[in-house]
Amino acid sequence: MMTDTQVLVDKILQTGKITKEDLDKKVSAKLSSLGGLISEDGALHIIANELGLQLGSAPSTDMKLKDVLAGMKNVTVLGKVVKKYELRTFGEDKSGKVANVLIGDETKNMRLTFWNEKTAYFEKLNEGDVVEVQSAYSKENQQGYIELHMGNSSHCVINPPGRTVDVMERTENQVPETPAKKLNEITSDDAFVSITATIVQVYDPRFFEVCPTCNKRMRQELDVFTCAEHGEQQTVAYNYVMNLFLDDGTDNLRASLWKEQINQLLEKSEEEVLKLKDDSSLLEEVKTDLLGRIITARARVKHNETYNNNELVLYNVNRNPQPEIKSSPREDNKRPVEESSKKEDLSATNVTEELISEDDEELLSIDDIDGDL
Repeated sequence: MMTDTQVLVDKILQTGKITKEDLDKKVSAKLSSLGGLISEDGALHIIANELGLQLGSAPSTDMKLKDVLAGMKNVTVLGKVVKKYELRTFGEDKSGKVANVLIGDETKNMRLTFWNEKTAYFEKLNEGDVVEVQSAYSKENQQGYIELHMGNSSHCVINPPGRTVDVMERTENQVPETPAKKLNEITSDDAFVSITATIVQVYDPRFFEVCPTCNKRMRQELDVFTCAEHGEQQTVAYNYVMNLFLDDGTDNLRASLWKEQINQLLEKSEEEVLKLKDDSSLLEEVKTDLLGRIITARARVKHNETYNNNELVLYNVNRNPQPEIKSSPREDNKRPVEESSKKEDLSATNVTEELISEDDEELLSIDDIDGDL
């Protein structure tokens, strides 16, 4: 009898888009780069998504939360509402709605997000309710957690008859381990790390237009901005990304920050940061202030396959660490940054374009709204 893993492999190979040898290499690379945080099945699902393949629906309520992997669609799980958060509105007219609950089973706790009309389910939910979530999709947020999202075809059954759920007690072990490391100690086997380093180079932030209703990136045709889900928009909202080079005396690495983390680093509100978009002199002041500043941060490690090096995605940034925390850039820090810049073509446009993936740009607002769980 074929295992689930063999079934997934066969489905991918039958498409003819990849050879068995290349698939095995990609699976090994995924398992290594994610530091053992996913199973072989999970790596196969991620690779299938990268190839644009649909492997079919996830199992129904037999699926436990620990088995939900990033990038799954049609996910159906059974959980209990552990915590209910506030419903928030967004957009210039406050017509957009987003709400979150934390659900759990005996294997894991996970955030469940409701958008717009799906918040009708949220309003009926109470802490302690059992909920069957049907046809949701999953994604990884910037803090490294897997989340469930209610899409257009998703539904909830609240307190289904005869169904009960035992919930695993929330512990610190659910937070991704972030060992403190020097930059030269970080490898592609690391998933999350804590770092202390000095900012030695700052690139201009990149601003991009998003839908004021769903916060997804919009496309511009002539003078019209269009959201794939909500059509033409008369007004736009903005998300933004910025890149730095960090040095701690042992090595230097490129790091990226998204909206919430940029606000943390600059100690500015969203409105204040958006002013930088059209004020180059103010932007230069901000960049100059950052140069030479020591920061601490937790970070997700990304391996850049194009340049075969490691990069960091920063979160929980502290620009004013305790006095005893020190980091000195290497005496020759200008040289390696310049060399890396030449090798990787680190113009502001190229850097940020590379880092704005469809996944990253989709829903940063979830973390902006509620922060860490």
